[in-house]
Amino acid sequence: DVALRWPQACTASNLRVSTDTTLPNNRNYTVTLTKGTTVATAGASTLLTCKVTAAPAPSCTDSTNTVTISANDFVAFKIVGNNTSNDVRMYISAVCQ
Repeated sequence: DVALRWPQACTASNLRVSTDTTLPNNRNYTVTLTKGTTVATAGASTLLTCKVTAAPAPSCTDSTNTVTISANDFVAFKIVGNNTSNDVRMYISAVCQ
């Protein structure tokens, strides 16, 4: 687990996730931005989330939800999958302004 201390207040949006390979059928991953005021509470889920599925493409975007991040909050991404037996490289980005 890794959480980063965010240096300045902003609003996070436009979560985008993609993988380096096509996912097998029925395999999916949900990626959620988490935050907290301490490392111990940085796992609190927010509404900024998206689900990567096998079809039509192994990617997703949440361009609807936003999350307010305060200066010095700790942020992380929580990844939950229904099948973690194989390695999948993920590319995760979000805008914070």
